[in-house]
Amino acid sequence: MESFGLIDLLPFIAIGFAAQLVDGALGMAFGVLSNVLLISLGVPPAAASAGVHTVETFTTCVSGISHIAHRNVDWKLLIRIVVPGVVGAATGAYLLTQVDASVAKPIVLAYLTIIGLFVLRRTHPDANRPYRAIGYPVLPAIYIVMALFIDVVLLRYKPQYTWPGLIIVLLGIPVYYIWSNRSGSAAEVTRV
Repeated sequence: MESFGLIDLLPFIAIGFAAQLVDGALGMAFGVLSNVLLISLGVPPAAASAGVHTVETFTTCVSGISHIAHRNVDWKLLIRIVVPGVVGAATGAYLLTQVDASVAKPIVLAYLTIIGLFVLRRTHPDANRPYRAIGYPVLPAIYIVMALFIDVVLLRYKPQYTWPGLIIVLLGIPVYYIWSNRSGSAAEVTRV
């Protein structure tokens, strides 16, 4: 059995520190940032997810207690989102353990990157954006074409891992339209 010293732990300590620094400033993004960084270090997606969620259990518990103590909880909203949140978390954890790591890594990284962009856009909607995407709208179109190509290749060569994820993504389309057509729900969601 090989030894595991402080030098081996330093990258993980740095990731936790950086992710918590961002989370403390924005109030979110700990999971996104730490998952991306852990996976980029070569940690398997299931292990990265398990580690991040274990840490988040304790930090979220302390945050929840603090919000309850300061009477800063919208209980009606909490009741509305708790069941979909638990179902989504359980489904995601199950799928992550069933999917081959070679398939999961690029999907998880792309997904977390996109979530990170949404988090930044939402937390800083009026931020100055001096940098514009090079080649817009051609470059995003090329990205979409390449992503579709990768999806087709994965469906062809790893169908047992790819079809369940594709079905879940496609099920999200009607859920989105049902949710967005509910009267007043869009205004409530943007206030959160």
